[in-house]
Amino acid sequence: MSEKLVSVIINSHNGAKFINKSVNSVLNQTYKNLEIIFWDNASVDNSKEILQQISDIRLKVNYSEKFEKLYSAKNKAVKLSKGEFLAFLDVDDWWEKDKLEIQILEMEKRNCGLSCSNYWIINEKKNSKFPAFKKNIIRKNHFDSALKKYFVGMSTLIIKRDIYNSLDYGFDHSYEIIGDYDLVLRLLKNHKIVFLNNKLSFYRWHINNLSNKKFKLNILELTLWRKKMLQNKFFFNENSKKYLYDHILFLMSLYFKKKNNNKKIIFFLTKINSFKVFCKILFLLIIPKELINKIRS
Repeated sequence: MSEKLVSVIINSHNGAKFINKSVNSVLNQTYKNLEIIFWDNASVDNSKEILQQISDIRLKVNYSEKFEKLYSAKNKAVKLSKGEFLAFLDVDDWWEKDKLEIQILEMEKRNCGLSCSNYWIINEKKNSKFPAFKKNIIRKNHFDSALKKYFVGMSTLIIKRDIYNSLDYGFDHSYEIIGDYDLVLRLLKNHKIVFLNNKLSFYRWHINNLSNKKFKLNILELTLWRKKMLQNKFFFNENSKKYLYDHILFLMSLYFKKKNNNKKIIFFLTKINSFKVFCKILFLLIIPKELINKIRS
């Protein structure tokens, strides 16, 4: 396999305690032809000192003078990259050493411009790990599969640059939470993806994860995204409309369970299309909130 240049995008704001593990997991890849575009988003911790201690010309650090919104920063980092492939790694995650080699080999073998993999979820509170997916979950329609059960961990995603450039725009900087989701769904609308069940990345689950801290905003952004995409009558089919609608109602039910508002949950039950989602919301209605919090932790 010819080693084409891979650009690995890492964004960080005050991520000093994670930098060595994440950056070195990239530099130690068996696939050597890579560059790291590290975007330090106006950190005020000792990130700069740690980065200056890593002596590898493949690490290219950019220090932002002012704090940028996450997806604005990602767009700027992508523009600085030169690779034929784009890969992404959150600063608090890390990779198996053969991650790039396995995925790119499979992409070239299948002539496919997108790939992702299974990954380990690390629960720091319980000092445990478990796989994100127990089996290969993709069906024939990758777009509908992702709407029904989202399967793309951003720290596992690799995109051929020409496919990324074929989009009308990259990351939508108006979002704070769902920018990755938006990008991936727009890619999957017109392109297939290679999903590998190999667990090639480690996702660190902790209390500071953005999606955990801003659950309500996540629901709001998904609702606005659905409304925006419905303006394009060719983006969703009837099934995919139902998948997304039911998913948003489930998230809203979970939110109102935390607020002890069972009347709202009962109302959502009357609007569900999927029997499976109906049962999930009914389960939320029945079990104590404390048990839900324990499961989610």
